[in-house]
Amino acid sequence: MPEILVVTGTCGVGKTTVSRAWATARGGAAIHGDQIRNWIRPHALRIRHGFQAQLVADTSIAAAHGLLSQGLDVALDNVWFPESMELLRKALMTTGSMRFIWLKCCSQENHRRDQLRGADGAMGDRVDELQCELQAVTWPDYVHVLDTSVLSVSDTVAAIELLPPVSCKH
Repeated sequence: MPEILVVTGTCGVGKTTVSRAWATARGGAAIHGDQIRNWIRPHALRIRHGFQAQLVADTSIAAAHGLLSQGLDVALDNVWFPESMELLRKALMTTGSMRFIWLKCCSQENHRRDQLRGADGAMGDRVDELQCELQAVTWPDYVHVLDTSVLSVSDTVAAIELLPPVSCKH
């Protein structure tokens, strides 16, 4: 059965880098929520409450189904909140084994990584704002929190592989 990795975390924490590395190691695919969100050209729709979260989840689910049906493992990264993670879990749980990961790192390291994205991609103060938003919600027990402050990408991927997948009974 194919495996599915769902990764959330702040801007610049390494979601896309880790998802790509995980998918590459498995000969699978990585679907990046930021790319889907950037398809939306009208700025008003991009920032409308709830619109992009639903669109990114629905598009990710559709793409994942196609890739999983080809036998590929799939990583999905975005700034997922619990509601979106639950949509993904319900839609994909019968198609593969799933792991849900919240990547975190200390603020100083998160800002260092964010700056590596360059002037066009760096989020600056949004890193801390988003961390507060993520910490303020109640997370399902199937979401594993992984502190990557001192972990390399390969160490993070190895740590993910050791985490148990979600059972279908959640």
